Amino acid sequence: MKKIAQSLIIALLAITVLAPKVANAQVWASDQVHSTVMYTVKHVVTPMLGVFKKFNIEITFDPEKPLETKINGTLDASSVMMGIDKLEEHLKGPDFFDVVQFPEWSFQSTGITLNKKVKSKNGYFAAGKLTVHGVTKEVTIPFEFLGKVDGKRGSTAGFSAEFTINRVDYGVGKPDNGGMLSNDVKINVMLEMHPKK
Repeated sequence: MKKIAQSLIIALLAITVLAPKVANAQVWASDQVHSTVMYTVKHVVTPMLGVFKKFNIEITFDPEKPLETKINGTLDASSVMMGIDKLEEHLKGPDFFDVVQFPEWSFQSTGITLNKKVKSKNGYFAAGKLTVHGVTKEVTIPFEFLGKVDGKRGSTAGFSAEFTINRVDYGVGKPDNGGMLSNDVKINVMLEMHPKK
């Protein structure tokens, strides 16, 4: 009987050691109220700020396997806000965003690598396909995992990204617009996220 019990214990230990670990990957969805997607573009010599109010970003992230992260996001181009009605309408028109023909922008990651320049050791590069104004290009976007907090109302995670694109590469406006508008546009993404339901 003692030998049988010992055999059972050994078998259980073997199963525990050899059994595949349960994945810790969590799908996080952006909290639109507490997240921001914005851009700055230089008008003559002064940077101007624009904010998009409607977007949906999902990040599948396991802190133990960060290089298996997956990012998918969409953005409503017509939700742009700059604080001036006439300027916003101009941006939405055919001279720039042309939101009637190209209402949605998107990003889908294809691979993640480590960004060793970030001091927090939570910095990564997301390679993927960025679609703006109907044009899709391969890009690499640096992003950072800001941490995770478990509270009474559930879990919250934070991510941020900052990168620059050339708007002309995506057919947004004319090159330099007669010296009035820079080609480079800096994009900042700051995300507060919660587990997807």
